[in-house]
Amino acid sequence: KHSYCRNTNSLGIELCSRKDSNGNYYFKDKTVENAVELVKMLIAKYNVPATNVIRHYDVTGKNCPEPFVRNIKAWQNFKSSLEEKVVKQNIKIKGKIKTVDAINKDGYTYVKIRDLSDILNIGYDKDSKLISVSVK
Repeated sequence: KHSYCRNTNSLGIELCSRKDSNGNYYFKDKTVENAVELVKMLIAKYNVPATNVIRHYDVTGKNCPEPFVRNIKAWQNFKSSLEEKVVKQNIKIKGKIKTVDAINKDGYTYVKIRDLSDILNIGYDKDSKLISVSVK
């Protein structure tokens, strides 16, 4: 099916899947998150464009990985995640500017709340499972 992808010029990554009560395979979210991080690392290390990341299905026609063949949106989301880049973002709070790592996605900027700990008071209540945030 695929004209040039072979075992001699590619890497294969196996994702552990589970089967639901209807007999459909699925990936746990953490499995997909870990796979995204691994693939990002490999494409950076080997200078491979994300567009060259393909499924076993794309090479052989085999229904593999089944969750990404059956659910094309899940595959597209996986591929989109590979394109996400961490950028430096300045944040200003009460006149203080802090540069943090951020990901811009779908019109939103995501930062790790821990990265703001020198500007904000950040707490976590184990009982209510709520994060509390206030300005220092």
